[in-house]
Order: sequence, then structure tokens, then C-alpha cells
Amino acid sequence: GDIPSNITFTPNPSGWTNEDVTVDVSTTETGYTLQTSKNETSWSNETSQTFTENGTIYARLTDGSNYGGTQTYNINNIDDSYCCL
Repeated sequence: GDIPSNITFTPNPSGWTNEDVTVDVSTTETGYTLQTSKNETSWSNETSQTFTENGTIYARLTDGSNYGGTQTYNINNIDDSYCCL
């Protein structure tokens, strides 16, 4: 069967920052394991990834033998020149 791709990405902070951004990944699908990756090669069952610089987080669901529904989220709100008032 097809693996669903119902995945939600929640970055924190979501606005401009000069600090790390942690992206929480979640799904409402049941019966699947959520996996995340920063390079689409090395996957883990961690449901959050922390970025020290802009990049892409990959997420997918697995039923234990099949993988699918890979989605990506681009982190582009880290700006080292940005600072607070």
C-alpha cells in the first residue's frame, strides 16, 4: 500500500533569528513510524532536528518495511546579522 505523507513541520523560532532553529515534526497518521533526516541519507526516529544554519529537514513515514511520503521543509530564517532591538 501507499505510505501517507501527512507530515507537519513546526520551526521554533519561526521568525528571523541569529540562533539555532529546532524543527518539530509530527503526523496524525497512526501505525507508522516518523523518521527525520538532515541529508536524506542518514535517518533517525527523532521527531525534531536542530539547525545551526539554514538547511533542509526531510521527514518520512515507515510501516517497518516500506518507506514513503517523504516531505521536506526548508529552514531559511537563520540570519547571523540579525539581532534584537
